[in-house]
Amino acid sequence: MGSVDEETLWKHWMYLKNELHVEALLVDLVKSGVFTEHQQNEILHVSPNTRQMKAEKFLKVLIQSGEKGFDVFCEILRRNSDNRYQAVIDKLNISTTPGEATGASGTAAPVNNNVQFRPESSASAASSTSLCSLPSHDGETGEKNLKQNKSARRAWRSDASISGSETARQPMATQNQENLDVSTVAPNTNRVANNDESQGAASLSGQLNDRQNSNIDMQVLEQELLRLAPTIADVFQRISQSTAQVPVSEEDIKKVREDNERLRKTNRTLIEKLNIFQQRIIRLQLENKNLREEGEGANEAKKDLEDKANELDAIEKRIENQKIALEEKEKELKVQLLKIEEIENNMTKQRHKIQELHSLYDEGVEESCKQQDEIQKLQEEKEVQDAQIGQLEYKQKLSNERMRDLEDRLEQLEISGRNRRGVGLRRSNPRAASKRMLGMMSDYN
Repeated sequence: MGSVDEETLWKHWMYLKNELHVEALLVDLVKSGVFTEHQQNEILHVSPNTRQMKAEKFLKVLIQSGEKGFDVFCEILRRNSDNRYQAVIDKLNISTTPGEATGASGTAAPVNNNVQFRPESSASAASSTSLCSLPSHDGETGEKNLKQNKSARRAWRSDASISGSETARQPMATQNQENLDVSTVAPNTNRVANNDESQGAASLSGQLNDRQNSNIDMQVLEQELLRLAPTIADVFQRISQSTAQVPVSEEDIKKVREDNERLRKTNRTLIEKLNIFQQRIIRLQLENKNLREEGEGANEAKKDLEDKANELDAIEKRIENQKIALEEKEKELKVQLLKIEEIENNMTKQRHKIQELHSLYDEGVEESCKQQDEIQKLQEEKEVQDAQIGQLEYKQKLSNERMRDLEDRLEQLEISGRNRRGVGLRRSNPRAASKRMLGMMSDYN
């Protein structure tokens, strides 16, 4: 994309965000292969998912697509049959002929009589001033009246989004408007506005009372109709003046042709606006009719309300029964909770007992260790005592052997003494001798 084209898009960025219908443009761009389905999904599911955010994402992707994408975009705007994007084409200075270069691309483009204005003509300047001050269906407004017509523009956009399908189905005869008679169009327009003004006001009052969420502002509609009436009359007056003058030279013929083209374009815009206003009035009439039908069906609504009241009573009784059942269940739950608390208390007591048993077991283990130590000590003492007893027994054995030896020797001595002494030894006391020998042995031990 050329720098001039991109600069033009950035210059009219906010205007394009408010005027472009992204969904319809995306379908054509995807079919032509400029945008991919992934890019289409990103644009349609942008966050926050508002119309302006979709348009902003769309314009960014369009800039990234380059010169080819911009050319296809311009071709789609030219192919639009209902002149919805005529104001966008004028803003971007796009040529209505596909073979010619657009004025925004920066190349040498031929002069287009459909979009060129003649500044030296006073009639053209006055008509251009009226066009700039006139709010169009496409959202084109003058810089001075931008703040004043902001609310009206918002109302038209909301209405255009609602009735888009209806306007697409109703073809507008814009090709035959060149031969339109001023005396027939202007009175018909005024008659429609005057006849439907009271009906629109009545539908507005009923709508404000019964449907607070309605998005149609009847006061704005009346103001715009009153604003359009003198402009329409002035336009047709200028058309009649331009057609009544007889051109003299080729330059005058060219100027008249340019004025006619510009006035025809203005005429198409005004007719589109009038068609929109007529559709809006018809819709208001239908809503008023629906409100009257709703008034006739008040009895049926009352019966429905009574039936619903009975249903609500039955539901209330059912809720009370459920409430009683829930209270009983709550009591049962409380009892179960008490049982659970008792079980928890018992478990706590058992845990304490288990802890005490563990402590007792530890104490018993310590005592058993002490007892084993004492037993080991006693066994050692016993071994010592056994050793001492063994030594004593050994000594006793030795003493017994010595006693036997001594007794044997004593017997031998006694025998030998008897033999020596004869009768004298027999008279002696052998027990006293043995006692003396035992005393000597005890002294020896």
